[in-house]
Amino acid sequence: MSYRIRLKIFAESLRESLIIVRESGLLKAMGGILLLTFIAALAVMFFELQNSASNMVSDRGAGFAHKFWETIWWALITMTTVGYGDKYPITTGGRVVGIFVAFSGVALLSIFTATISSVLVARKIKEGKGLQNIHWKNHILICGWNFQVEQLLQAFESISRESHPAIVLVNDVQEEIIHDLILRQKDLKVKFVRGDFSNEAALQRANIKFARAAIILPDLSEKTISQADDKTLLSVLVAKSLNPKLKVYAHILNPNNAGHFRHAEVDEFILRDGYTSFLLAQHVVAPGVPQFFDQMLNLSAADKVQRVSIPPAFVGKTVAELQEHFRGARQAIFLGIVSEEEPFNVRDILAEEHSYLDAYIDRKLKESGRGGAARQKIRVAINPPKDYRIQERDYALILAQ
Repeated sequence: MSYRIRLKIFAESLRESLIIVRESGLLKAMGGILLLTFIAALAVMFFELQNSASNMVSDRGAGFAHKFWETIWWALITMTTVGYGDKYPITTGGRVVGIFVAFSGVALLSIFTATISSVLVARKIKEGKGLQNIHWKNHILICGWNFQVEQLLQAFESISRESHPAIVLVNDVQEEIIHDLILRQKDLKVKFVRGDFSNEAALQRANIKFARAAIILPDLSEKTISQADDKTLLSVLVAKSLNPKLKVYAHILNPNNAGHFRHAEVDEFILRDGYTSFLLAQHVVAPGVPQFFDQMLNLSAADKVQRVSIPPAFVGKTVAELQEHFRGARQAIFLGIVSEEEPFNVRDILAEEHSYLDAYIDRKLKESGRGGAARQKIRVAINPPKDYRIQERDYALILAQ
């Protein structure tokens, strides 16, 4: 695991710890302990400095800060019942303060430790029931439930070798099933939010506002295929309304519903059995072709299709030069080019000094929540011409280990 990934994990853990402290009563308990410490330190310093025989302050000629620090040290040691004995009050007033600090310190520390225990237990119970609020950012939502969920998690684990994404499951499946599934994930960070994945409240608890992408699976518990697709479509609309910038990918069952999902501005969708006819025909007329696709899509295969960044030095150069680079540097087979087209934004063509018409268009775009931007287009060119020039936003598709 690289240093950057470890630092990211540490930062996420620290952020979650700070959220727990903020949402619980720990700040109040810590504030009470600090307040008692300061008051006790000032009080015991007031009494002990009047007696020259007191060892509470080692250097009576030192400044206020040094004296105050030594009494702070005594107050903390007394409050935690450690009692080193290096500092102790000898005046009546100082001893009264010591008695008060000893009893009240034990009470405050008990409240502090009890609060920590109750917060951790309550958090664990909520996590087990899927009722907690997710505070992750740039995570992936998997909405819905069917037999493909575990395969989907295995795919993420296999494809994302260096940095596994954080994944939140949103569904209303039995807790035992979800727990068993999460325990089987060794490298993935997976959490569970219980609820209807087409419901705003469940998606908000999954922190959809800061999610990177959402994958919506059909709910096979529905009575008909149409009902399952209807729920998937509703989930797409709800997700886009909560986070217009979210990348949403859907799995649909009925190809006749594809148009509805396009109108809903889903980023991409996959049809069930979309390639079954092609593969069956290939088995008959071109044996070997279906086996090729089976091997390419096998998660345990040694060679996998990968999308990789193109070195900046090759921008402006031809595909032929890039092929030689991958063949020599990575022992890889070059397959094609992936181009990410910058989404078109209506606001880009509005005048800087808005006319009444420009202001009206801008206001309507804000009211709709769309922002005027079209979704990003991904174009793939398999085996492009040898003289094709590499662009800045191009990626390479390769077959490599």
